[in-house]
Amino acid sequence: MNDSSAHSIVWRMEDCLRRTLSNFQQLTALHTEVFHALDQEKDSVEDILARLENRPFNPESQEEEYRILKNEWDSTSDIPDPDRLRMRLLGEDLQLLSRDLQISYERLATLAQAQARDLRRELDEMKRMGNTMNKYRPGGDEDSTGFDSKA
Repeated sequence: MNDSSAHSIVWRMEDCLRRTLSNFQQLTALHTEVFHALDQEKDSVEDILARLENRPFNPESQEEEYRILKNEWDSTSDIPDPDRLRMRLLGEDLQLLSRDLQISYERLATLAQAQARDLRRELDEMKRMGNTMNKYRPGGDEDSTGFDSKA
């Protein structure tokens, strides 16, 4: 390959990695806001999920772009060593942020599971209470199960 194709792939790969890095940083900031809101009990679960769903990028399309660029990168033999080093360092930064985000998502999942258990417990209590109230509801003439059925 010629120098211009090496320059092109370097530029496009660096652009892709820097956009991904920026997106991961935005997502990290969003997670920080979410954990702060959870600590302050400001937001509902629905609000938090909506904030997380509105992430600043589409990971699937970014991953696909990277895959295509990586194939081209691997087939380009004349990429200068300083450019290779720069991309490797960007890749390492992305790995670290990715690991931090995975830990953050695990923490959020744990919190959501705990909240789901609490909600399930409350639902079960309401069902029991409903069943109890139904059992002792005021009865009519034809109903002998109500608490005033003998009245």
